[in-house]
Amino acid sequence: MSENGESEKIYDDSGPETIVTPGGPRPRSKVHRVGPGSVVAGDGESSSVVTAAPHKLAAADLARAQGLVLTPGGFRHPSLVHWLKAGEAVTRAGGKLQKLNLSTGVAVEP
Repeated sequence: MSENGESEKIYDDSGPETIVTPGGPRPRSKVHRVGPGSVVAGDGESSSVVTAAPHKLAAADLARAQGLVLTPGGFRHPSLVHWLKAGEAVTRAGGKLQKLNLSTGVAVEP
């Protein structure tokens, strides 16, 4: 964002008409530089504007503050999480998930 509060364009007027962005091709007039600590805001009808983001806890910090644990499937309550040690894996036997000791092939009690 410039010192006067206007958003900065990434490309000058000599650049291509269409810019490839992470969200797909966009008209050059709609592409703005977004620096650290900034967000893109808009009302859906007008061009997006780059504004400074207020300080907020990250979603992960908020989830951890609520006592949730990060798993490959997202944040879960600790009562739903079973820890695996090195050399253990999850297997399904008799319609039930079990921990498996990989070196012995024996199911481990949870």
